[in-house]
Amino acid sequence: MGAEQLAAAFQALFHSDDQATKVEANRWLDTWQQTPEAWGVSDRVLHDPSSSQDLQQFCAQTLKTKVQRDFEELPQDAVPQLRDSLFALLLRFANARAQAVRTQLALALAALAAHVPAAAWGGEGGVLRWFAERFASQASDVALSCMLEILTVLPQEADSRKISCRPERRAAFQEELRGYLPHALEVLTSCLAQPEHVRGQVLEAFGCWLRLSGGRGLPDGFEAHPLVAAAAAGLRSEASFHQAVDAVCELIWVTVDPQTCAPNPAMQPLAADLVRAVMELRPRFTTALRVAQAVAVALAMAFALPLISPAP
Repeated sequence: MGAEQLAAAFQALFHSDDQATKVEANRWLDTWQQTPEAWGVSDRVLHDPSSSQDLQQFCAQTLKTKVQRDFEELPQDAVPQLRDSLFALLLRFANARAQAVRTQLALALAALAAHVPAAAWGGEGGVLRWFAERFASQASDVALSCMLEILTVLPQEADSRKISCRPERRAAFQEELRGYLPHALEVLTSCLAQPEHVRGQVLEAFGCWLRLSGGRGLPDGFEAHPLVAAAAAGLRSEASFHQAVDAVCELIWVTVDPQTCAPNPAMQPLAADLVRAVMELRPRFTTALRVAQAVAVALAMAFALPLISPAP
């Protein structure tokens, strides 16, 4: 059962006119994803430039799932080879059109980091240092998109139950990532000089690291950190507004003591700055409410619906 049979089953599932053929192809693909052979075939398809984009996405998803739940199928000496191949593929799919494939590969690498202890990534700095050293030798546009993808999914996957690792390893992985927080913030800060559309990715990753931190391990004078200022400024930007909102929500949470759920006195300067930034949005909210009311009136007139008065 090689790449040719996989491509044939994939073609039958999405392009056959016979329903029975589609059902059988779907069953075969589901069974195939659970076989040890899926590791090697998926890897070969992704490295093959003649493979279709849909098949590449399927194989990237397959590899991600295999790393998450079938990691123990791999011999120990095959892990470095898998790691290097996934990284090479991540770089290969760095362009914007291949974002769906790139995200699956980044998730596969994050799952690998959850399984493999920090020492196996080269000691101090662990997986984050490993990535930083390898991205340093790549073209800046390739390295930037891939590094931001990694910096986003690593904290997101810290407590993922989709990753079948032992509880003690999951807890250790979370602590490893929290230890990388200063380095992650340093890298994200260095990306703030990039164009506006990149800043949205930076703020998304920033929010993920804040959520992972739970407010612990943040640098002194955090209220004056460039990423905090960027999150507040992002509330006034169309390009990064939604990511800024998420980051500001996480910033609000870090102003609360996680043990007592009471305001953290040390974070009061940050809380005051956030209140000012959010209150500056009042004119925007007022405009949005007026637009919503106008749309409601237009819809009511078009469909003869009873008008619902907005709450005072």
